[in-house]
Formats: sequence, C-alpha cells, structure tokens
Amino acid sequence: MAAKAGKLADIDISGQIATLLGNWSLSYDTDSLETTGFTDAGNRTYIAGLEGASFTMSGLVDWSNTSQGLIKTALQGGTTKVVKLFENGSKYWELTALFTNVTETASVDGAITVDITGVATGSVSYN
Repeated sequence: MAAKAGKLADIDISGQIATLLGNWSLSYDTDSLETTGFTDAGNRTYIAGLEGASFTMSGLVDWSNTSQGLIKTALQGGTTKVVKLFENGSKYWELTALFTNVTETASVDGAITVDITGVATGSVSYN
C-alpha cells in the first residue's frame, strides 16, 4: 500500500467542505469483554463487544464559515451531522457525528484556532 499525503485530506460536514480546518484524527475502537474462567489456565480470554469511534478536528476559527457554523449549531442544539473524513479525493471515513466539545485558543502572536471533538453515533463506514 502506498503512503498518502496529508495535503490530500479534507473534512465534509453535511455536504459542506470545512475549508479552514486543517487536521483531523479518528479513533475507531471495539470494546474487549473479558470472559476468563477458572479453566482458562491462568490466561485471560476476551470476546469483541461494541464498536465506536471518536474524532478530533482542528484549524483556524471562523464561525461565519458554513461548515463551522453547522458544527456550532449542532453542538448548541445537541443534534448530529454527517461527517466525512477524507484521506484523499475518493477514500473517506463516514459517520454520524455528535459534537461534544469546541475549544478556541487565541494568542497574541498567532491566529485564533479551534479544536473540535466528538463521537460517532451509530455505524462508521470506510468508503
């Protein structure tokens, strides 16, 4: 498999490209449920449980930007948005996002930035 350049990545929030966000990460997990019994000879055993995902996005802040406005509205209203985290122009992770936190950071010597976190509600797919 060939490496992919991050400059080809993108974020789509309900059909709107997040032009000012320049970083994303996705953590996709499966719970491990312990099933160790007395007859397992001192070794732990597990089965797969529920799957879930969390994500972060970050970049420059501009709440008048359509995509960031969608995030703010969803966070304030407790609603969800469809998010696509593109690796390149055609491959992406898709999830229904519940945004859980927005943190703005301002410094005297830099642009105001935003960090956004959330969780997937329902399934996550790779297309």
